[in-house]
Amino acid sequence: VKKIGQGGMAEMFLAEYEREDGFRRKVALKKVLPHLSGNRYYIKMFIREARLAALLQHPNIVQITDYGNYHNAYFIVMEYINGMNLSEIMEKVKEGLPVDLSIFIGIKVSMGLQYSHSKLDDKSQEPLNIVHRDISPHNIMISYGGEVKITDFGIAKTESDPSLTQTGVIKGKLLYMSPEQVLRQKIDCRADIYAVGVVLYEILSGHHVFQFKGDIDAVQSILNAEIPQLKDIRSDIPEDLNRIVMKCLEKDKKERYQTAGEVYRDLLRLKEKLNITYDMQNLADYMEKYFKK
Repeated sequence: VKKIGQGGMAEMFLAEYEREDGFRRKVALKKVLPHLSGNRYYIKMFIREARLAALLQHPNIVQITDYGNYHNAYFIVMEYINGMNLSEIMEKVKEGLPVDLSIFIGIKVSMGLQYSHSKLDDKSQEPLNIVHRDISPHNIMISYGGEVKITDFGIAKTESDPSLTQTGVIKGKLLYMSPEQVLRQKIDCRADIYAVGVVLYEILSGHHVFQFKGDIDAVQSILNAEIPQLKDIRSDIPEDLNRIVMKCLEKDKKERYQTAGEVYRDLLRLKEKLNITYDMQNLADYMEKYFKK
């Protein structure tokens, strides 16, 4: 129907899916850029993304419905999310988001990550240990209906399939990388937890955790710079929320939350402690009020 976006590897279209019985729905079609269709590495990575994401069936993860190749054009068909990503929202708001809204988003993202981190292989029942590796505001979709969904498992890695994103190769956006990621060390689910901390810090404070002048400066900051307490930047941040975000951001992964489920449980306890009733309808109302045309 129309082009809705483009990245370095693929372009995204809004399309219509129609079955033989006449059933129709809107879908998002992700297609490899024409100049990369002959690049075996990118095609393997693209197909691997489709296979990996298709394994994940969770309300907080964008669903993959099909993938294939038509006249040498490789594509993925996925659920269309009518809304905006968190990065687009932050660009328009230009300040920290409300505390209750941010906690709600954190709960939903941590739920989706806990599911993907603990997903079992259907045959062996062994953990796949899927690490997203690129959690960022750009990859968190907020629908106009109040849904929160993680997207783009394009550089995700399972322990059983290390071939395309090997340890030692930096993937992802520097702003959201954990110290072990920039050091090219072996990573696990705790790298995603660090990235969740960066996202929560950003959406609550209204600005980036670090200010970089270049890649070298970025690496030095991630490894060595002390991150100011969130509560010192924004006075209405509850002490427990400050503790949760700063624990996600510990430079030593042993000091962080060890699972996304722990982040989820602490955020949920805080939501209950503060008597926050924020839900999907509240988020839908927020999106309708400030963003929907």
